Amino acid sequence: MTDRIYTSISEWLGPIRGRIMIGFVLIVGMYFVLSFGEQAWRAQELESDVAERKAEITELRQKRDSLEQQIQAYDSDQYETYVAQIARRDLNLAFPGETVMLVRWNEAPTPAVENEPEPEADGPPPNWQRWMDILARRS
Repeated sequence: MTDRIYTSISEWLGPIRGRIMIGFVLIVGMYFVLSFGEQAWRAQELESDVAERKAEITELRQKRDSLEQQIQAYDSDQYETYVAQIARRDLNLAFPGETVMLVRWNEAPTPAVENEPEPEADGPPPNWQRWMDILARRS
């Protein structure tokens, strides 16, 4: 009886056995294609993240170099002397043990303006004034 069942199953599967194998191969192939596509997509995301990080590193290095140059510029004796002069002159600061003296400068007196004498009316009035007088009388 088992032989007969086996024979009937093999007879029944015989015509579709090739189709089942093709379907199985297609399913396995689709699985590999999808998993490879997902891995390729993930690899592309990681590469873009790496590129962004490299750009950030480059920017931070440039900023660091700029700050190091500023440190070198401000670490000199000339800069310290300049800062001390500005602090003393503009901010009235002093080193410990020094005394700050504030000097109030008197403003220079403003020169008195001499009154200029008004010109005397020696001659006849100007023409424009004569015209104004004539026009004012007619109105």
